[in-house]
Amino acid sequence: MNKKIVFKLLIGFLCFFIVTKVDAATCSTNELNTLKQLATNINFSYDLYSEEETPDHRYYFNIKVTNFTDKFYIKDSNGFEFQYVSGLNQNGERILRQVMENTKMKFTIYTSISTSCPDTQILTKEVETPYFNHYSLREECIGIEGFSLCQRYYGGYIPSDEYFLEQINLYKNGGAGNNEGKGIIGIVTDFIMEHLIIAIPIAIVVLIAVVIVIVKVVINRKKIKIKI
Repeated sequence: MNKKIVFKLLIGFLCFFIVTKVDAATCSTNELNTLKQLATNINFSYDLYSEEETPDHRYYFNIKVTNFTDKFYIKDSNGFEFQYVSGLNQNGERILRQVMENTKMKFTIYTSISTSCPDTQILTKEVETPYFNHYSLREECIGIEGFSLCQRYYGGYIPSDEYFLEQINLYKNGGAGNNEGKGIIGIVTDFIMEHLIIAIPIAIVVLIAVVIVIVKVVINRKKIKIKI
């Protein structure tokens, strides 16, 4: 092989090695700490995409990021990558994607190639969208939006239209809604208490049946012991 070619290859290799070392060395601890601090300012939030229910009877939310700069890029838990886009408003605000209600998403923040520490994982933040309460759109909720069953993101259980209307009437008549803020167990308990005339006879019948079964089991065991 020509000596000149070998010499040029060696020079090229050494230059590449030296440049790589210099780039790696420029990622100082101070700069990395500064980037970590900046990344903590990046926030994620959600907004309801539309009050129209989709064909699959679900509601969707826009996931939004703020304080997003060109020093970072983001990956979500599904593997999608989001780069900084020039022209964002002064809050670095951008809509990343749409997700269904009651969905957890993780967003991992990395440093970009515009820094001296590219592709370094900095931190991960999580966003969870709530269920959307479609009852909040009912005309019965106009003027009483503060009532829990009329709130957009009510986290309780509304078993039926009848139950909803009953609680609305209680609230409007000063009863504040007997089951406001209660979960399924609380609602079922209140139902039983309100229907004791039916519940007590059923409970007695069940209790008698249990006693009969226990007595039969005990008698059978005694018979077996006597035979032995």
